Formats: sequence, structure tokens, C-alpha cells
Amino acid sequence: MLSYQFRINVIFSKLKLLFVVALISMIIFSCKKDNVDPVTIDGTWRVTNLNVTIGGSTVDYWSLYNQFFPCTKDITVTFDLNNSFSVFEPKGCVDDNGDSFLPLGKSGTYTFSTDNKLILKETGGQTLEGTVIVESDQITWTTKTDVNGVSTDILAKFARVQ
Repeated sequence: MLSYQFRINVIFSKLKLLFVVALISMIIFSCKKDNVDPVTIDGTWRVTNLNVTIGGSTVDYWSLYNQFFPCTKDITVTFDLNNSFSVFEPKGCVDDNGDSFLPLGKSGTYTFSTDNKLILKETGGQTLEGTVIVESDQITWTTKTDVNGVSTDILAKFARVQ
């Protein structure tokens, strides 16, 4: 007959083994392996909002443009996989001075980093840098710039077209 102490040791050994197996199983199955697609901005986007804040006053210029110049609703920006961007504006869609409504050159290159920084380098023009929040069908871009010596905040929203 087995001793009482021996049986207790066998039971504790089995419990320890069961505990170790359970612990390892929990560790293995709790490591969730999400297949998260990288965030990209490639595609064509339509401007939906352009808020400009100067000296504490904010104006939604895009809503004003849309009211007085309906063609602005058709302006798009396309970001391709080669890190180039291009702007489409309907023919004749310019302000009273003949200038573009979108404060962005017609083409250029871009850099989109993993920390959500978007840098736009216009062909033959300025460089704009801002922070981007990308959702499946919307981009929100914020930046600060200097307009005639006055600090200006810009918040632009884009909706995915394609």
C-alpha cells in the first residue's frame, strides 16, 4: 500500500503539471495576432472641409467656396503608391483673381511616416507638413503655418473617392 505522503506528492505533482500546462496555454492563446493592414493614404480624396484659424477666429472656407463656387465640390487630391500627389480641379474652377481655391500646388511628392506625419512637397513650390488621422474613408490633416507673420492653424478633411 502506498504511503499517504506519497499519494499527496503525486497529486501535487499532477496539479503542478496541470497548472503549468494551463499557464502556457493562457500565454499562447492570449497573444493575439491581429493582421492589421498598414495605414495608407493612396487613392483619390475629395476635400470636404477646410477650417482656417487666425487669431482665434475659425472660418470654414470650404463651405463658403462650395456655396459661391459649386465647382469646388469636384476638386480632388490623388496620392499614388509612388509617393506622388496630383490635384484635379475642374476647368475654369478658379477664384475671381484666377487663383486656385485649394492652397496646394497641382502636383508634387509626399512622405507619409508611421508617426502619422504627412509632408507634401509641391513641384516648384512650398513644403507643407502636418499630422494626419486616417480612417477607412476619411483623412483629417492639421498643420500650423505663418501667413503674413500671423500664426495660422489649418484643419482639412478629405473623403475617399476611390
